[in-house]
Formats: sequence, structure tokens, C-alpha cells
Amino acid sequence: MDAVTGGGDFAASLDGRRIVVLHAASPFSLRDGYLLGLLVERWAALGAMVTDAIDPEPPGDADVLLVHADRTVVPDSVIASVGGRPAVNGRALDIRKSRYLEHVVTGPDPDSGPVLVKTDLNHAGLPERRAGGGFPGPLPARLIRVVRRRLGLPVEIRTKADYRVYDRSEDVPARRFADGSLVQRFLPERRDGRYVLREYYFLGGREYLSVELGDEPILTSGTQVDSGPGTPPAEVRAIRDQLGLDYGKIDYGIVDGRAVIYDANKTLGIRSHPTPTTYAIADHLAPGIIDFLR
Repeated sequence: MDAVTGGGDFAASLDGRRIVVLHAASPFSLRDGYLLGLLVERWAALGAMVTDAIDPEPPGDADVLLVHADRTVVPDSVIASVGGRPAVNGRALDIRKSRYLEHVVTGPDPDSGPVLVKTDLNHAGLPERRAGGGFPGPLPARLIRVVRRRLGLPVEIRTKADYRVYDRSEDVPARRFADGSLVQRFLPERRDGRYVLREYYFLGGREYLSVELGDEPILTSGTQVDSGPGTPPAEVRAIRDQLGLDYGKIDYGIVDGRAVIYDANKTLGIRSHPTPTTYAIADHLAPGIIDFLR
């Protein structure tokens, strides 16, 4: 279905309906850089009235209230603004990795095998630092980070570029087990010597799967080899249910016939110049909003 022009039921359902998007306070753009921006374009093209509310601004009445708080843990003030009303992602209040990831290593373990060190917070904790005014940081501190990284010394994890794979957990700096980092067994899916990243996108009952290949062990984007509507493994959908996610994305791989979860997100970022696949994802997911119409 074409999300803008196809499907009479979708178009008729949105015409004249009010969608309110509730954001956490942020100095950054509300929609630019997020998949949400493409979804809003499609809803508005079919006659929906889409407005933004920035916490603590009351969201007001809406046919659909969508919580788009770019924080790992949704602030109490945003929860209060929702006020117990039905809302898209209204139950997705805490997506810290320690809540849902398996294969977590809590200390040096000779049986762990290779491990990946990342942050418990979503997106390396960047949204939280932005909200607190800690981005990008003073120049001297940034220079010190560059020097320490070049010397192979541990630095505060501030971006995904600071994630690290170690051959064994005994090689992980001791501070990583106590500084808010998360250490997980490194269990990548491989195909013809390359690393595989599987992505499960969803909004309501609309689901879309993507598969990418790359040469780097910490793969965030690569060469796309497959994409389209599809159904994820049961273990992946179980994480969605556990976190209360109505809208979002879950990254995973298939290792020894079983899904290994790597990450979950509820405020999906996109490149400044979206790819055709990104547009296809938006087209497919956009009709999912009608599952939440009151």
C-alpha cells in the first residue's frame, strides 16, 4: 500500500483527525533527523492535523497521542502530561539495555568469550547529555578524549564510536563494570565473513524487516541485502512486548538458530538524506497509526 495515495480506509480514517506528538524538552529540532518526520508528512498529506507539544506544555485533546520522548527513561513530567490516557508508546517508559538484554557479563569471566562494551543508556547516552547541556562538551575535554583514544586508553563512552569489542572479559577495563556501561557477550551473526545486522521496524500492527551486511563488528549501517514487510522471530517480538513498545525498532542477529537482541529504540533517527529503503519503511509503517485512533 502506498501510504500517501493508496488505501481508502487509511485515508478516510485520518481525514480531519488530530494527532498530537508529545516531546521531552530539548534544544534540538522536534522532527528533523527522525523517522517521525516522514510519518508526519504522510499523515498530514491525508488530512490529519499533526501538532507538537513540548513538555511541560499540556498536549490537549487528541484522537491519537504519541509520546516521542528521546530519553532512555521517560521523564516523570512527560508521564504526568500523558495523565494515564491511551498513547502510542505510553507504556514504553524505560528502555535501558540492562532491562532486556541477555548474555550480560557483570565481571571478569574466563568463560565469557569475546564481549562488547556499550552504554546502558540508549544511543550512547547522547540524548541525556543534550538535555543536560553536555553536548558536545568543552574543547579541552574533547582533545583529551582524542589523545586517550589514540593511546588505547579507556575514555567515557559518549558516542557509538566509543563502543569496543574485547577478546575476553578479563581485558575489559575494570571501570566499565561500574561506570554505567554494559558488557554483553559478543555474539554476532556472520554471513560469508561479514557481519549481519537485522532490524525490526514497527508501528501498531505494521511490521518491516531489514538485513544489512558490513565489515565492522560494531555495525550500525551497512550494505542492505534484504528488506520488506515481514514477521520477526518470537524472541524479538517478546522484547517489544516486554518494553511496551507500540512504535520503534529492535536490532538483532540470528546466532545458532536463535535471535540475539542487540538494541531497542523508540525515537528512530534517520540520515539527513533518507535512502529509498527509509522511505519504504515510512510508507509501510504510516498506516499503523489507525490502530490507535479513538
